Amino acid sequence: MRDEGLRAEGYKVLRFWDNEVFNNLEGVLESIRDALLTPHPNPLLYEPWPQGERENNF
Repeated sequence: MRDEGLRAEGYKVLRFWDNEVFNNLEGVLESIRDALLTPHPNPLLYEPWPQGERENNF
């Protein structure tokens, strides 16, 4: 399943039905905001690149 593959890569998957978006946009946006504000359970795995290092890797 797609969700499992994305989660295995460290992504959080949010899914909404079309009618939720059309009929409860505020609730959908609140769910997205809450997910973005929730800290990752293992932040050491997702440290940002050291300054300047990212540019050298692309």
